[in-house]
Amino acid sequence: MNLKDSLRSSFFFSSLEEQQLEELGKISELRNYGKDELIFSEGELANGFYIVKSGKVKIYKISYEGKEHILHLFGPGEPFGEVAAFTNKRFPANASTVEPSELIYIEINKFKDTLKRFPEISLGIISVLSQRLHNFTKIIENLSLKEVPARLAWYILYLSKNSDFVVLDMPKKSLANFLGTS
Repeated sequence: MNLKDSLRSSFFFSSLEEQQLEELGKISELRNYGKDELIFSEGELANGFYIVKSGKVKIYKISYEGKEHILHLFGPGEPFGEVAAFTNKRFPANASTVEPSELIYIEINKFKDTLKRFPEISLGIISVLSQRLHNFTKIIENLSLKEVPARLAWYILYLSKNSDFVVLDMPKKSLANFLGTS
C-alpha cells in the first residue's frame, strides 16, 4: 500500500479527494519502528502527529511506582498525538510500538498550511476527535465505576463488535494494564 492509499485508509482522511490526498502525501513522512520502540515521551514538544500505517502503538503513562498504565492502543489507519500537536502542547503520555510498525508522520506547521488551502479536511478531524472523546468517556466510566470482571466483559464485547470471534489484540499483561488491574 502506498503512502496516499495509507492516508486514505486513515479515519482522518477517508473522505478526501485525490488532490487533497496528494497534498497530504507531499508533507507526510514514513517512519519505521521495531517492536517496543519509543516514539515519543511524555513532556516532549509535539511538533507533529502520527498515523499507523501498519503495526500497533500503545499510549501509556508510568506511575511514580513505575507501573505502566495503557491508555489506548492504535492500529492501522488510526491517528495519534494530534491533540497535543494541534494545540502546540507537549505530549501528555508516552507512545511506543507493541510490534514492528510503519508510521506516517505529519509535521504540524505543514499540516496547518494544508488546512488553510483545504479547510474541508478539518471535518474529518472533528469527527475523529469527537469519537475519541466519546471512547475516553466510556473508558473512564469502566475504570472508575466497574469491577474487574465487568471491565473485562466490556473489553471482550468491544473486540467482538464486528465479529462472532474475539482475538485478543495484546498480551495479557498489557490487557491487565489497560483494564487497571494486575
